Amino acid sequence: MYRLHYRFLETDDQYFEYPSHASRQGRWNIHGLFLPDEVLGRVYRDNANRILKRPL
Repeated sequence: MYRLHYRFLETDDQYFEYPSHASRQGRWNIHGLFLPDEVLGRVYRDNANRILKRPL
């Protein structure tokens, strides 16, 4: 599961399969978002800090 999230958020891979267990709407291919490091930091660090209730 983590590999898929990494691939979706951090790469520019094209046309890889969306996991069929994650959606009941059928199968389709998705593209990686290739988010910049600044955005990835907010996604990973800031969300982890919120979960752990640490100040940003």
